[in-house]
Amino acid sequence: MTKRKTTSAKTAVKKQVKAKAQVRSTPPRIKNNTIKSVVTKEAMESVDPFVSSGASTSQTQVAFASEQGRRGGEVLGLSGGPKTTSIVNSTVARRRSRHAVLTNPYAKRAIDILTSNVVGSGHRLVSEVTDKKLRKEIEGLWEKWTSKVDISGKLNFGGVEALAFRSMLEGGDSFAMMRTRKGEFAQGLDVPLQLQLFEAEQVPVHMNKSNGKNKIVAGIEFTPFGSITRYHMFKEHPGEFLNLNDAFTSKLTSAVNAADVLHMHDVRRPNEVRGLPVLSQALIQLSDFDRYNDAELVRKKAAALIGGFITYAPGTEEMNAFITDAGEDDPDNEDVHIEAMEPGTFPVLPQGYDVRFSEPADVGGNYKDFLRQQLLMISASVNITYEQLTGDIREVNDRTIRAAMLEFKRIAINYQKHIMVHQFCMPIYNRWIELAVISGAIVLPAGVTIDDVKKVKWVADPWVYLNPQQEVQTKILEVRAGFTSRSDIITERGDIPEEVDERITTERSRERDNDLVLTTNAGVVSNSGVAQSADPLALLHDEVPTEGTKTNED
Repeated sequence: MTKRKTTSAKTAVKKQVKAKAQVRSTPPRIKNNTIKSVVTKEAMESVDPFVSSGASTSQTQVAFASEQGRRGGEVLGLSGGPKTTSIVNSTVARRRSRHAVLTNPYAKRAIDILTSNVVGSGHRLVSEVTDKKLRKEIEGLWEKWTSKVDISGKLNFGGVEALAFRSMLEGGDSFAMMRTRKGEFAQGLDVPLQLQLFEAEQVPVHMNKSNGKNKIVAGIEFTPFGSITRYHMFKEHPGEFLNLNDAFTSKLTSAVNAADVLHMHDVRRPNEVRGLPVLSQALIQLSDFDRYNDAELVRKKAAALIGGFITYAPGTEEMNAFITDAGEDDPDNEDVHIEAMEPGTFPVLPQGYDVRFSEPADVGGNYKDFLRQQLLMISASVNITYEQLTGDIREVNDRTIRAAMLEFKRIAINYQKHIMVHQFCMPIYNRWIELAVISGAIVLPAGVTIDDVKKVKWVADPWVYLNPQQEVQTKILEVRAGFTSRSDIITERGDIPEEVDERITTERSRERDNDLVLTTNAGVVSNSGVAQSADPLALLHDEVPTEGTKTNED
């Protein structure tokens, strides 16, 4: 019996040595300019003990190619395509995201921060038509229409923007239908167009089938060439069960022309058809964070209670009787009275009794550090700063917060340009200007085409200065050096250059009429209060006082 075991052991050792030698000596196979290592299953198992003997050959080859070891073997890989991944994970992630926003203050705060910085009060339309009269006519008509854009009548255009973006962040997708109004529904509308928003659930992700030559993927119908032709939408939100009609109609879908639907989602992979909530990477941390805080709260409540245990001295008759009759009432001790604890009292216990107070464990000194680390992970997952998420600015200064905000500003601008402007604002304006021309609300002059009036730009809310004096001085130097223009600076601040110039002209006229000389008028007085030279060309040079005296700043 011993000899057989020894032989078996020697055979196993020989197999391992042979397998290792095979791994080292097997040359790579070259095919189509790619190198593939030829590794047998036995060789892989002998080299890496963490590879299960039940794993397939392809799995072991992948494990060896990526050199997975003790730590890497536990890392999961993603093999699903962009369509499959977004469809399979979206439903559960969306439900958890909505629950987190509803119940967790930090989840709601993250959505609020992104919405207020990306959308704010809404994007402002600036027409780039050269005809000044036509430009003012377009901008004025648009401004008037924005107060009637919402089909429910509750929001203006900025509010619809914010709601659509918030819905996209929370649910991964957001849909808006552009409805052309007719008859009585067009009354009161200078341009017969209104918007209706829908949540992501209203386009069913489980609808995946063929429709003739087209394919329906996650409720979106594609042509054989990959372009979107229709959106299949539930007539009612599938989560509404307020009455039987909603419960019945929520199961019915209707196909809507893709030209009438705006689909907002943050595309992360090529050919991705549906989006994932922005909180997807933080949902587990948010859940654990809530549970941990609840556990610590319960611990604190227990620690705040004054409780204890009354014990007998070992070896006494009372202790022996307690052990003998454990769990039974003792009528002999019914006359034993223990006084309640009150301030300033010194109760006397019967002979043999002792009191021991409960001492629950404290949270320890690492509680704040742990919470901070969790909140850092949550803020990083949604691309906002820790200070924005928590409001805690005790450990930052103006330099560090400025550096962090510069990075966040880039992220917010990407949201503005790639999603809000491209996926939402521009399609709406293009439809709006077409209907405005067709309905006669805007008459194009001779030589001006519909494409000419479609040239617009969108101005977002200005970014607040973190250090106003330094930043304004920097912009002045940039303009003086010719690196940028006043128009660019004004637009960056969320205003329209032409309107600013008109307001300045009006103010200068009013100053002259009232004999006011202010340092804010750079054409008359320098920033230091010295009267400017009468020669306009002198303004191109540094401010050098020639004649005149300082004036009092009003």
